[in-house]
Amino acid sequence: MIDRIKLMAKDIDPNFLLTNFKWKDKTIKDAPFKKEKKANLINKSSKFGLRMSLTENLSNNTFSIKIDGSIRKWYLNENDRRDLNFIQFERCIELIGKKIGLKEDEVWKIFKVTVLEIGVTLLLKACFRNIMHCFVRYRNAIRCDKYGTTVYFHFKNYDILLYDKFDEMKKYKIWTKKEKNIFNKFHFLRFEISAVKVSNTTFIKKFDTLELIKNNWSELSIILNQYLHKMEFIDLISSENLTEPKTILDFNRQIKFLGMKSKGILNTIETFQKIELKNNRSKHLNELFNIYRSFISTERDYKSELIFALKKKTDKLI
Repeated sequence: MIDRIKLMAKDIDPNFLLTNFKWKDKTIKDAPFKKEKKANLINKSSKFGLRMSLTENLSNNTFSIKIDGSIRKWYLNENDRRDLNFIQFERCIELIGKKIGLKEDEVWKIFKVTVLEIGVTLLLKACFRNIMHCFVRYRNAIRCDKYGTTVYFHFKNYDILLYDKFDEMKKYKIWTKKEKNIFNKFHFLRFEISAVKVSNTTFIKKFDTLELIKNNWSELSIILNQYLHKMEFIDLISSENLTEPKTILDFNRQIKFLGMKSKGILNTIETFQKIELKNNRSKHLNELFNIYRSFISTERDYKSELIFALKKKTDKLI
């Protein structure tokens, strides 16, 4: 469930690191009393290394280390749809500790977590391919889908992302016949929460050290499921269900639906947000959402199926 992570430890013994890694000096701007070196932490023959920086404080001759990158790709040696389960996460962190010369279990106690990205890849049927575009709103987040294959919800210190994992894996590569068949049959939906500053998010005090992540691993599943459940979902996949209106109320509702469909649900939300309202903004917007939903076929509940798939996947990773 954990992908990218940024770790920091202070007051470490630098002897093993300086002896066993090839370091490149880096200038630290506006920090004349510090010296920094950069190196890569490699696992086997993987092209996915972890970035390391070793900083020396010249005023007191102490050292600190930072490690940054995707531990999922680093440990599995591939950019694929697999996610780290709890046992793999433990082995991954202990391997990092061993490679940088720490004593057994020491790695869990010395590292703080400053950046954390959690997520899973869901194997869905091809009919789910455009489901990420059905997530139209989440609280007061800024929604962005300008890249086409990714939907972002931006907050100050974290992002929520939904994107096509298969597209990311095969980007700029020639597809084989087998890969084309997989693409035509399945959709690999990646769902992530990326905290660029753990200290100012809900991850604080539960996931801001490696030891806390280890002890609270099962709560990562709860967080992912809660966030997906609370995101505003409008079914843009199913067909519309229009009937001849029998009352003026039915007629008005149908006209509103057709207007929203013609304008696009996202443009409708954007236009609505520009309207000056003193109160009940959420109430009025939810009324529009409910009107739209009432004219969409209910033969299939895509969000419920997606929530079930997420719960099933995260339960396996615990």
